[in-house]
Amino acid sequence: MKKTVIAIISAAFLALTVADSQGMFAATAAAVHSCLTVIIPSLFAGMVISSYLMHSGAYRVLLPFASEEFAIFIMSLVCGYPTGAKMLSESDMPSERKAVLLPCCYCVSPMFAVTVTGGLIVYVSCVLSCIIMYVFTRLKYGGVDEVSQPPKPQKHGSFIFAVQSSRSLFTVCAFICAFTLMSESVRFIASELFQLELPAVIYAIIEVSRIADAGLSLPMSAALTSLGGLCILGQAAAIAKDINLRKFLLSRVPLALTAGIVCKIFTIFVNFYPRGETEVFSRMFVPNNAAGAVYFTFSASQSYIAAFSLFIMTLLFICEFSQKSK
Repeated sequence: MKKTVIAIISAAFLALTVADSQGMFAATAAAVHSCLTVIIPSLFAGMVISSYLMHSGAYRVLLPFASEEFAIFIMSLVCGYPTGAKMLSESDMPSERKAVLLPCCYCVSPMFAVTVTGGLIVYVSCVLSCIIMYVFTRLKYGGVDEVSQPPKPQKHGSFIFAVQSSRSLFTVCAFICAFTLMSESVRFIASELFQLELPAVIYAIIEVSRIADAGLSLPMSAALTSLGGLCILGQAAAIAKDINLRKFLLSRVPLALTAGIVCKIFTIFVNFYPRGETEVFSRMFVPNNAAGAVYFTFSASQSYIAAFSLFIMTLLFICEFSQKSK
């Protein structure tokens, strides 16, 4: 039965690819471009460094009085999703505890928020939403208050383990390509078969990197960013293989609403407003009275970070394969 379903889906996708060849080509190019210019630069360093810090125990230098779970929580806020899911899946803590912590360790990275989903105010709103959830989790389920013990020795060195864990980045990129093609398929079916023009927010729900095209208000952008979209939810589920996802999935809507409410409070008291040009890839938000304020923008076509990240990734994986061949 499963093979039959897969065969039917594959045949349907092949037919869509032939019928909408230009659209599929453009979607694939856009997905690859997004991975090269946004996803890899924003996640690669965070994934490698976070794995190294956790598996070498070096995080105790930065957070000397922190438990393992608190260190994972803090790094998930800085490195962005799905890094938190990856660190929890690699941890030795009980699976029940991982399931409780996963909703807290799911946050957008500051670079992704600034370059894609709406700016630092969106990032801060998502962080505060996760902090509220973490406090609630500690109050309801308790917590590990003692400083975590040194990690168990790994078969390979901590650095090699960090390199191996960066494979998760390929899972992320694969999901982005798949869901971008799914978005194009939905657009083609709706427009060609039903003569419908779906709102841009539908595509943003499927793939959150499309949020800049949706023209949403800041609170709505913060809520959708906190939710992560179907693509990032799928990434977290694929990476957190041994974790029960029930609490994680049930928490997404309440946390998204919390992020939206926090962002709305920010907009009321700080009186922020968007720059307005939806074609600008990166946007920051400034006060209304700051007419001469400077906007920080990033040029995707001139991203040296992407080239450097790809170069380092290639070297690290060559080292890994060389280590295995010995």
